[in-house]
Amino acid sequence: MDLSSPVQPHRDQANGGASFKASYYTRSVEHGPWTLLYNGVSSGLMRLPPDLARQLEPFLGGPRGNQAGRGLAAWAPPTFEPGELPPELAEIFTELLRGRYFVPAGEDELDFLRRRTAHTRAHEPFLVTLTTTLDCNFDCYYCYEDKSPVYLSRERCGQILRYIEDQIEAKGHRKLYTDWYGGEPMLNQDAIDYFTERALALCEKRGIGYSSAMISNGTLWPEDARGFIVRNRLNHVQITFDGPPRHHNVRRAFKPGHEQPESSFEAVAATVDRILGATRIYLRINVDPGVGRSALELIELFRERGWLRPEARFYPYLAPIGPMTEHCGFIGSSEKFQSFQDEFEGIKAEFQQQVAAYMDPKGIEHLQIYPSTRRMNCAAVGDNSVVFGPDGLMYKCGLDVGVRERAFDALPPTSTATRPSSGLKVLHEGPEVGSKAHPYQTYDPYTHERCSQCQYLPVCMGGCPKTWFEGNEFYLKNRSAYWEESFEGLIRAYADAAVPRD
Repeated sequence: MDLSSPVQPHRDQANGGASFKASYYTRSVEHGPWTLLYNGVSSGLMRLPPDLARQLEPFLGGPRGNQAGRGLAAWAPPTFEPGELPPELAEIFTELLRGRYFVPAGEDELDFLRRRTAHTRAHEPFLVTLTTTLDCNFDCYYCYEDKSPVYLSRERCGQILRYIEDQIEAKGHRKLYTDWYGGEPMLNQDAIDYFTERALALCEKRGIGYSSAMISNGTLWPEDARGFIVRNRLNHVQITFDGPPRHHNVRRAFKPGHEQPESSFEAVAATVDRILGATRIYLRINVDPGVGRSALELIELFRERGWLRPEARFYPYLAPIGPMTEHCGFIGSSEKFQSFQDEFEGIKAEFQQQVAAYMDPKGIEHLQIYPSTRRMNCAAVGDNSVVFGPDGLMYKCGLDVGVRERAFDALPPTSTATRPSSGLKVLHEGPEVGSKAHPYQTYDPYTHERCSQCQYLPVCMGGCPKTWFEGNEFYLKNRSAYWEESFEGLIRAYADAAVPRD
């Protein structure tokens, strides 16, 4: 069964006709003289003229607020048959059904979402994340990882390739996706080139596709960066700034022994210049209370360097610095960081609005501005993903890498899993592997008291599963506030990019 297609109409037993109701996840947003009709399950968006919007209003179930975490239990929109609609609405009713703005009157929408997620978890793409090392040439104060001298060896790459082939054989995967992760993955370029060459040969032998991506700080790329992208099939890259140069160069200074002739900021910018247009670039801009509104200054720099041209495929976004793991947990107890969260959301909204002016609708989708539906919130909860540490430990979440008790399995030991020049061996003593592994396979927002009732569930899915398992209030308490305060602005920004306002 294709769970993405509309289900069959409910046949009303009283009169034999098909009856319908407004979807709980349909929202109307006023935008000048127009009404924007949005549905979170389909990601559909329609722009309705005033007359059509007025005719549709009685069928939408009454006024809707922006509140999160409640409402489904009380949702009781009117039911109707298509013959009861005004002629103008009847003409577009098929389109309204296709976009799931209306659903069969007897449909349990929460159950539909639950089944769709279960289907996705079982059939998600085959994703293998490879951590080349947890070492880094930076020493950021907020780093969520515990640095390690272990580097991914060729022998370990061979083990991972054998694991991949076994999975392809067992599950019949039609494509392999790989993510390169660190530390700073480019400290170990040899592993990337070595693995990719053999992975491509494996995929060609099996007749399946291959694609990869990378998270990098952007300072260690080769001069022929575009060639590196081509031979390693990098479909997209995430690179990071910590605000404008005066902030970035302090927060992301080179560690002793890793200095470069140019500043950290200029090294990153030079890499962006070299790879611009060769792949999608997602520029993460970390914002803490010290960076604050100065992050907005970067938009002019992006414009001056030509990064905001549509053909550049450059997508910047703001992200708050927070206690992502126990390693940087001190941030969560900081009153300064806690009180900054509301201010950050305002800065983020302003940043999104300004950047959106340079983007077409496709660009805005890549900016993650538009609230697109999420069939599954994270690869960690799916059945077909694994994250490998450089030491062969296997995880479901990249944020757990380096914490052996969070691993769920391990490859057999090798003798060459460290950087050859370090002289250090992989230590297998310590906490038992898996003793504190989170049960990501049990994550279920549909049974959560607030998520199950929330109108934003299809686009949020409860947020990060790791934060739920660890009770990370720093992030959890801001999820509802984000959607309540930002939803309508995001819809309007996308509509303006799709069809400029009159």
